[in-house]
Amino acid sequence: MNKNLFTSLALGFALLITSATVFAQKKVLFISDIDDTIKPTHVHALDDVIQNAWSNKVFLGLNQLYLNMVCDHLVESQDFADCIRTKGESGSEHRSVHYVTGFPFFDIAKEYLQFNGFPRGGSVRSKPVWKDMFAFKLEQHLEIILDEQPDTIVLIGDNGQLDPAVFAEVTFQVQKLADNGLLEQIPEVHAFVHQVYDESSGGSALQDGQLPFLGLIDLCVQLNALGLLQSKRVSRLATMFSAGLKNPKSSAHSIFLPEWVECSDYYSWYKEGVSSDKDLFLNPNHRWFGLIEFNLYKFIAQFESLLSERCIQHKTTHLKLFYVPRPSV
Repeated sequence: MNKNLFTSLALGFALLITSATVFAQKKVLFISDIDDTIKPTHVHALDDVIQNAWSNKVFLGLNQLYLNMVCDHLVESQDFADCIRTKGESGSEHRSVHYVTGFPFFDIAKEYLQFNGFPRGGSVRSKPVWKDMFAFKLEQHLEIILDEQPDTIVLIGDNGQLDPAVFAEVTFQVQKLADNGLLEQIPEVHAFVHQVYDESSGGSALQDGQLPFLGLIDLCVQLNALGLLQSKRVSRLATMFSAGLKNPKSSAHSIFLPEWVECSDYYSWYKEGVSSDKDLFLNPNHRWFGLIEFNLYKFIAQFESLLSERCIQHKTTHLKLFYVPRPSV
């Protein structure tokens, strides 16, 4: 082999290793809401809010996704396994999830997260009943960001109430904090919104740069596109997700699309694309391309069929693979 070519290849390989190591050591902060984000609460219906306040139901697979998000940066399989086993505590040096909720009962919120195996290591912050929701959430988000000093911030909420507005203000304030020297660097901020309500029925509008998701799989794919979740993790989670939908024993606890979910707006976004400053999101279908090696063609087709039947045709029957109805009480 030509000596210069060998040297160039060696240097290139070394740079790849160095880049991968540096990326793996970046500090990623996840801040998540609870109700209607990871927990099916139906905040637009008071009767359901009361009924679900002490429920341990979870949107199917999101607890496992959150664990994978926190542990994904660990290269060695044993380190990853230890991180999963300890519910993220062994990987919290570089990645952590904090929970900020408008639900006023801290102990119940914490027990819910523990019951469903969501990552530990971060804080749980519950709004006192006398505080304004917007002010509380904004204050808590900024306090966490200042404490953690992250390289990347991922905000996860829903469009039932104020999360889109809070996330927009957080993004603005993060830039101001950096300009004033209160942050060591200007972090990237990504905001994902569980779009479970149509705007025509009172759902909050997503703001510039915010991206919707409808469940485990599309959130997985978007995190994968940002380099925050490896493709092999997406493949395993997709397999688990599909198996969970086929298992009637899990339907009373883990729910993909409760009957109250409205998703016409999401379907329109999915089919038409979304205006964003990131080209990889201009056509949502392109998000699947990086997963071709994991043979997810059939799953992708099923997912798109689900969107058409559930979100446009409003069918709640004959969706045995994907649709889990709300259990009767």
